[in-house]
Amino acid sequence: MLVCETSVRLITGQAEASRIDLADTIERAWWTGETLQVQDASGTVTAMAVTGHRLVGVPGQIPA
Repeated sequence: MLVCETSVRLITGQAEASRIDLADTIERAWWTGETLQVQDASGTVTAMAVTGHRLVGVPGQIPA
């Protein structure tokens, strides 16, 4: 998994398998169990997880 300026990418081998784009610059990212929490510059927290070979949004955001 690679956290970039405005996206999170799942890399398998040497290829991008999945990607979630965010509306604003990522300021912070952390794990809560198997869920990746990403907070952007506006304070929005987006939760995501890996399912198979895809990144998927997780309903219900977990506060920092």
